[in-house]
Amino acid sequence: RPTPTIVQGGCRPGPLTLTELERLQCFPDDWTKAMTTGRRYTAIGNAMNVGMATWLANRITGVSASLPLLTH
Repeated sequence: RPTPTIVQGGCRPGPLTLTELERLQCFPDDWTKAMTTGRRYTAIGNAMNVGMATWLANRITGVSASLPLLTH
């Protein structure tokens, strides 16, 4: 199982910490601390970034509002 890393300038500084991964998802630090390490990685990896979820919801709302209503 690969470890998440950042590659910059051809060097690999090491895996991201769980706190860094939480920050990338816009979670507060230690948001997943009550979980086991494996479950923390799963929860963070399966989460949708809050900014992305907001953008997606606004996009769907905008498109939906511009569609004609269907009547049967």
